[in-house]
Amino acid sequence: MATGLVKRLPMLIAVVALVLPPFVESEPIWEWPQGREVAVREAFDPPAQRWLPGHRGVDLSGVDGDQLYAVDEGVVAFSGSIAGIGILSIAHEGGINSTYQPINASVSKGDRVARGEPIGHLVEGMDHCAIGTCLHLGAKRGDAYLDPMFLLQGYEVVLLPTRG
Repeated sequence: MATGLVKRLPMLIAVVALVLPPFVESEPIWEWPQGREVAVREAFDPPAQRWLPGHRGVDLSGVDGDQLYAVDEGVVAFSGSIAGIGILSIAHEGGINSTYQPINASVSKGDRVARGEPIGHLVEGMDHCAIGTCLHLGAKRGDAYLDPMFLLQGYEVVLLPTRG
């Protein structure tokens, strides 16, 4: 049965392409943590294996003292310091956690936060930002790190014509 479906897959894709527009855009799922769109200093660069080095989030331009906001509603899963760096993690519906660092958090573990609610202030303290201060924003579902930019900006699905 699966073999028949595989053989018909190009035809099914062609039918879907006739029904749907040539591209489908998603709306952003998250709001920007600074309350406005800012420049990305360093993009998401996941490691080939989870134990290898990589950049498991994005670094967003910021200034020491910037107000930070919850990207979406959820429950604070962690609020504290690790190796002297303030870190906040919020568990959102659908199993995605957002992580903010370095932050001087104004919320505590177990607090419910609304989308766009103030959660703390950006602080200096991460040496990996070459110039000035930046916010490291992470997104994770289970053990998988996600690119936060897909959640902040949405994405576009483009259907390409099939060769037949």
